[in-house]
Amino acid sequence: MFCRATLVGRLGIPRYGDGVEIPFSKREIQLIRQQFGSVDVTYPEMLFWRMLGGYVFRKNRKMKDFFTKLDNFFFKYLYVFNKYSYVQIVSFEK
Repeated sequence: MFCRATLVGRLGIPRYGDGVEIPFSKREIQLIRQQFGSVDVTYPEMLFWRMLGGYVFRKNRKMKDFFTKLDNFFFKYLYVFNKYSYVQIVSFEK
């Protein structure tokens, strides 16, 4: 999110999507938890490096493959970083 806030739209890096198309923050998850009690957040895949690579190396297939492998490595072996993934599933019951 730091890169999206500081780099995208500058230095020739295009802006895709909009400003509200972002994962929930810890604060927002807490607000949901206050209303619904039990809230479960899961990360089905790591989507972090691919997003950075997609912005910076738009047409370079080798770099896209590299960043995909990097995401897969982080997801499988360094899962503590999964909370930084762009993809999240928030489950709760009323």
